[in-house]
Amino acid sequence: MKKTIHTLFAAGFCVMAGSAFASQNCGDYTAGANKAIAKYIATVGTGTYKDLYFDRKGNFTLDKEEAQSVHIDFVIKSYKLPADAIKKVYYRFTDATTKGVRTATGRLVCSFRGEYSDGITTGSDVRNFDVDATSDTSNVSMIYSPNEPRGGTKFSAGAIAQWAINSAISKVIVTDPEYQAQMAKLR
Repeated sequence: MKKTIHTLFAAGFCVMAGSAFASQNCGDYTAGANKAIAKYIATVGTGTYKDLYFDRKGNFTLDKEEAQSVHIDFVIKSYKLPADAIKKVYYRFTDATTKGVRTATGRLVCSFRGEYSDGITTGSDVRNFDVDATSDTSNVSMIYSPNEPRGGTKFSAGAIAQWAINSAISKVIVTDPEYQAQMAKLR
């Protein structure tokens, strides 16, 4: 009797461990991540950016500490992307492939395909993530897989969205009169 109970308990534990994820299908996690990215772009992307630090090549950073560690040629104190430009900015995961469960961590290993636009150029990429077992499909918690350049870094919808926004700024700001005047001084 005891042996039967232990066997049933062990079998039940294995079933529970296998179904700890809200979904075993990585594609089910794309909608929640996409919603968070879109929300960030809609709220932060439409705002005014303060202190854009530029070098003579047009590269910029919004981070004051980073600006102090690299050569900066000028600062634009305030900039807002035009409304028609920010409407064209997006990043979204189009689908995902389930690769399995990472033995060491128990995380679901996923390969997400994404597409993006900064309002001028579009592109696509693939990002590999390990989805945490505590995730649900609307609120995904994941880290970049160890084989990724950012391996071990926690997924941030805001970071991906900001990347798309920064790309838009770098391309749209070239028509801004203040930017053009600053660049003319450097020639």
